[in-house]
Amino acid sequence: MSPPPILKAQAMKTLARAALTVALFIHAVGAAAGVVTFSPQGEVKEVSQIRATFSSSMIALGNSAAPAPFAWSCGLRGKGHWVDDKTWALDLPETPPANTDCRFTLKPGLKDQRGDPVSGPAFRFFTGPAVISQSWPDNGRIEEDQAFVLRFNAPDAQPSSLHCQSSSLPERIPARPLSAPDRAALLKHLKLEKDAARILTVRCGQRLAPDSKLSLIHLRGAGKPDKLDFQVRPAFSAAMRCQRENAKGPCIPFKAIELNFSSPVPEKLAMAVRLSGGGAERAPLAQERGKGEPVDSIRFAPPFPPLETLTLTLPKDFRDEIGRPLLNAGRFPLAIKLGDYPPLAKFAAAPFGIIESGADAALPITLRGVEPNLGIKAVQLGGQSLRLSRDADIMSWLAKVQRYHESYLPAGKGRDSNPRPPA
Repeated sequence: MSPPPILKAQAMKTLARAALTVALFIHAVGAAAGVVTFSPQGEVKEVSQIRATFSSSMIALGNSAAPAPFAWSCGLRGKGHWVDDKTWALDLPETPPANTDCRFTLKPGLKDQRGDPVSGPAFRFFTGPAVISQSWPDNGRIEEDQAFVLRFNAPDAQPSSLHCQSSSLPERIPARPLSAPDRAALLKHLKLEKDAARILTVRCGQRLAPDSKLSLIHLRGAGKPDKLDFQVRPAFSAAMRCQRENAKGPCIPFKAIELNFSSPVPEKLAMAVRLSGGGAERAPLAQERGKGEPVDSIRFAPPFPPLETLTLTLPKDFRDEIGRPLLNAGRFPLAIKLGDYPPLAKFAAAPFGIIESGADAALPITLRGVEPNLGIKAVQLGGQSLRLSRDADIMSWLAKVQRYHESYLPAGKGRDSNPRPPA
């Protein structure tokens, strides 16, 4: 008696699944081992290591000096080693130059640790056109006629591939190579003589505007250009600064007068600035820095005679540390008007003082420039005496006085929440 049709169909499906499972198993066992990952691939600027990972063990554990599994078409020199039984790496002592095109292929007859053949495609990377790998300066502020030292990742780079783009001009500015003596001096200063073949020394074809932005651009074929951004330092200027009672008022005579420079100035030149008037000539205060270092500001110490006009004079041919003349030299000698001493009413015992007890107790006050008919009278203040004998209690009250010094308290909120120290 034959089985029902439904049971026959289910049996056939079961046999089909079993056959498929056996076929997949046989395929997996018989499949060749291969490369799972390989890096780098495609276009890369800098390469320091080649690394490949296999799908099965290629060497006995600990045999890191086993032969390389690849052959390569370019002249890379480095030390190859097995990181583990499945990973091989080639460490490069130096970055491959530009326009390096390298192809890695598995060695013929390569087998894994079990003796199974290893197969796979070829792997390729290329370094592309020459790029700027390092520059001096590399960022920050530059001078109006700044020289640039550019190291490329390949020899024989050409200045024609470079140009300057300033925020103050719409057109490109060509980059010009430095003279041979200037180039030699820079290479020697930076100790780059051995890399001379890979280095360009250039300067923008015209003087840059102060306080403008600059981009040094290197075009490299169809690829994205290299771009170095800089900020041109502002023009060299000097500005006097003093404290005033209001923005348009004269300088306060008991506050310092300063002269600030937009660019550092040689110390000897800065210390030759003089402030004269009121029967005296003043030199700047000594600088709190290493002797001989350039300075970006000087300071004249008060007090000065009130209601006088002082004159700030610069030495002849005043220049910054890179030799730029002062942009606003026409403002000097500079007249500085001084005001009178402002009114003052100040208690001498702040934030803490001692007033003797008794009928003659007094609190001194200093007055200056207040109304001549100011009514001053003795005021008797009520209060309580407190005797403290422990150091901790004394320190607690001193801290309380300091906390309320020059403070405003809403009415009725002046009572301290701390308990009163014992007498």
